Amino acid sequence: MGDAKTHEKVVNGQLWNITEIKWALFPSKTGEIKIPSASLTADVVVKNDFNERSFFNTPFFDQLATTKRQVFNTEQLTINVKPLPEENKPAGFSNLVGTFNVNVGLSSNEVKVGDSTTLTVTIKGNGNIRDIPFPHLPQSQEYKLYEDEPTVKINTNANGLEGSKTFTTAIVPLKKGTITIPAISISSFDPKENKYTNLSTSSITLKVLPSDNPMNGTINSYSVDKQGVKILGKDISPIFSNESALANNSISPVIKIIFIILSIIPVIGFIISVFYYKYLSKISSDSGFIRRSKAMKKAVQKIKTLKQDTEFYNNASLLLREFIGDKINIDGRALTSMDIKTKLTVFKLNNDLINNIIRFLSECDAGLYGGKILSNENYSMLIENLNKLINRIDKEIK
Repeated sequence: MGDAKTHEKVVNGQLWNITEIKWALFPSKTGEIKIPSASLTADVVVKNDFNERSFFNTPFFDQLATTKRQVFNTEQLTINVKPLPEENKPAGFSNLVGTFNVNVGLSSNEVKVGDSTTLTVTIKGNGNIRDIPFPHLPQSQEYKLYEDEPTVKINTNANGLEGSKTFTTAIVPLKKGTITIPAISISSFDPKENKYTNLSTSSITLKVLPSDNPMNGTINSYSVDKQGVKILGKDISPIFSNESALANNSISPVIKIIFIILSIIPVIGFIISVFYYKYLSKISSDSGFIRRSKAMKKAVQKIKTLKQDTEFYNNASLLLREFIGDKINIDGRALTSMDIKTKLTVFKLNNDLINNIIRFLSECDAGLYGGKILSNENYSMLIENLNKLINRIDKEIK
């Protein structure tokens, strides 16, 4: 109940600092209720145990005293909560206990249809202020109600809690005339008088005037003369008054083509990105993919550099073996005819193709080591056979 209060008090010749903290308790059930003990942890000054006649038993050396942490507990309290009397208990009693009074008022006793006035109900007194229920007004065909959140103000005094709770309700009348706001009644139990009391207000009369808006109020009828649609002005563009004005507003063919191209570009970009993603995935998962994809172009370029000279047989044989190595992702320069047959069989190449490869390499070896003269006819035939071999190998091994 409010802030803690501190004061001094002399007990048995010793000065004490006292702090008082008060709570307001509102029991929610009857019978014996035990309030548990409160505890306080504090550092207590412990003086040094000097002889009374000792030189050290002086105020100066009292400053050298030590502290000791201790826990202090209050006694447990027991209270007996009596039940509220059943005799003369009002119907709908909400367990409101205390001494209260009620005030009510309207912000305006005269309004127009559709406007609002505010009904304010303030209940003051001592007791469990927060538990005061909302004094609802009955619904009516004459008005609409809009309730707001109540506001609470609480102070403390010697008798406990004192304060007020204010309820506001906006009332919007629906028709003109006189409206009677019914009386508000709240029941409570007064512990001082030991009896139930009924807090009641008088009814309030609200005068409702016709609204300035013809759509509101109790206007019986009104008529509107039917008129044709008129063109009031042509100062707002582009508003057209006939269909012919729209005839020449077609989009030009160039704009259409540009629009189509711009619409297709994202689709093409998406397709390219998909294929590029697959390409990158292929590269990352297959270390020989780049070698295989570039092998054909590399071999074709080297064939163009083959000259009809003494190095032709060696260069042609090396070119074919390197091409095969690139296609199967190994070093092809040291491949023998037996190695080629073994490796290419794994890739399920046609036996005729494998035999033609071995035959071409054997012919190159014969020309290189047998001193065979390379005639024009033989040169052209070997170049043609080499092109056929690398084309067939490229088709078989992807």
